[in-house]
Amino acid sequence: DSFRLRFALPAPDMVLGLPVGKHVLIYGKDGDGKMVARAYTPATADEVRGHVDFVIKAYRPLPPRFPTGGALSQYLCDRIPLYTDVEFRGPLGEIEYLRKGRFDVAHGGGTRRITCKRAGLIAGGTGLTPMLQLITAAVAEGKRAPRYSLLLGNRTEGDILCREQLEDAAAAGAVDLHYTLDQPPADWPHFTGFVDAPMLEKTMPPPGPETYVFCCGPPPMVKSAIAKLEARGHAADQIFCF
Repeated sequence: DSFRLRFALPAPDMVLGLPVGKHVLIYGKDGDGKMVARAYTPATADEVRGHVDFVIKAYRPLPPRFPTGGALSQYLCDRIPLYTDVEFRGPLGEIEYLRKGRFDVAHGGGTRRITCKRAGLIAGGTGLTPMLQLITAAVAEGKRAPRYSLLLGNRTEGDILCREQLEDAAAAGAVDLHYTLDQPPADWPHFTGFVDAPMLEKTMPPPGPETYVFCCGPPPMVKSAIAKLEARGHAADQIFCF
């Protein structure tokens, strides 16, 4: 129920030009024909020309909790034919990676410049995509990028998105990669269950003046992770959410 969707850009030599850390709004129609928009982070960056890819999970109806499913995800994954024009708007977002470990983050009514040498990345499900954006930039940048450690949570092994891309990045030294599953197979060698304090202790860098943590995923997971990070000594102003 997850799809990698490729959208052609207006010209074959054009790049998207989206700053690392930013996202776009994608517009479409729900089942009643009403215009809707949702935020998505692309799975490709300016390393490709002429197109942009998004990894999107189709949230189909799941009564009674989710009776109509995801309005835009079903439009993109199930309802529109190939070669349909789709409208994007961006760049949007409160975090931008500027290279060489420097980020601009929203602060009050303006921005704050931070320098990051080590970063923990905590993601659940499709919350992986902004982390993948940072990791892809780190592959291109090499040793000038922050040292990243990713903890990625999913329900099953089959739900892990972009796994080959992640493991290639880990092999290149761009990220230390850690998985946790709610429903692991019998021979699963990684973590099991909800993100907890021992898991964070083993996978996240220790607190420090140039250490930051970035989170993206289901709100209960993010809220719980932030509380555990703060209990471990990470300052609230060094934890950011996409």
